[in-house]
Amino acid sequence: LKPNPMHWLWGAGMFATSLGPDDACFVAGANWVKNSGLMCVWGSPCAVQKEIIEASKVDECAYGIVGRLIWHFVHHTPVHLFGGGPRWGY
Repeated sequence: LKPNPMHWLWGAGMFATSLGPDDACFVAGANWVKNSGLMCVWGSPCAVQKEIIEASKVDECAYGIVGRLIWHFVHHTPVHLFGGGPRWGY
């Protein structure tokens, strides 16, 4: 048996950090390399993004249709733009 080469899942390098109700930052594409990733959203829009993530996750856990659709796509997207894995599916 030969192990498959390792890669990061497409969402593994995404981080949303809240610094308060009106300030936050979202980093995408981070990996094991220091200072990797790109801060693509910051400030109030990122705080709103975090609220949407939280509300949709709560809705999914309550078996709501909007939350289930959002998180189904998040976990089953067929396109992987970064992380070192295959571009289409697994």
